[in-house]
Amino acid sequence: MKKIVQIYKKVEEIACGALTLLGLAIILYNVVCRYVLHNPHPETDEICMIILSIAIILGFSVDAGEDNYIDMDLIYASLKSRAAIVFFDLFRKVCLCVYSVFIAFYGYQAMAMQRMTGRAFPLTQIPFWEAYTIIVFVGVILTITSVGQLIGYVTDLCKNK
Repeated sequence: MKKIVQIYKKVEEIACGALTLLGLAIILYNVVCRYVLHNPHPETDEICMIILSIAIILGFSVDAGEDNYIDMDLIYASLKSRAAIVFFDLFRKVCLCVYSVFIAFYGYQAMAMQRMTGRAFPLTQIPFWEAYTIIVFVGVILTITSVGQLIGYVTDLCKNK
């Protein structure tokens, strides 16, 4: 199981990095076309916005998977009790689980609404609902990651008692 999790994390990191580089390459292409060749391609702005949005949201999932999304050092430094530190750790992990479920649920609601309206980006005609699908996808991925972290943390707590 650990091998699958490691492979998944690596694929997630590679996808995030590749999408970021692709978005930056599209921006560079757009700048060269617009200011050097005087031949702008406005549809690249829409495509770049979608790609970088996916990379940013996926980056949040990568960051949360590494368990460094909230820096609690200031709170931990002021706490003397091991029980208080455990409480804050459990609290932030539960909050991430709830937050990720909300992302998935309300992302689905937004995607369904955009699908009903039939709206699309003006130049590329990519339907908004297709772009909103990534919110649902990342919400589900983040839910799986955060629930796994919570289960792992509780399991470790039970072993160390």
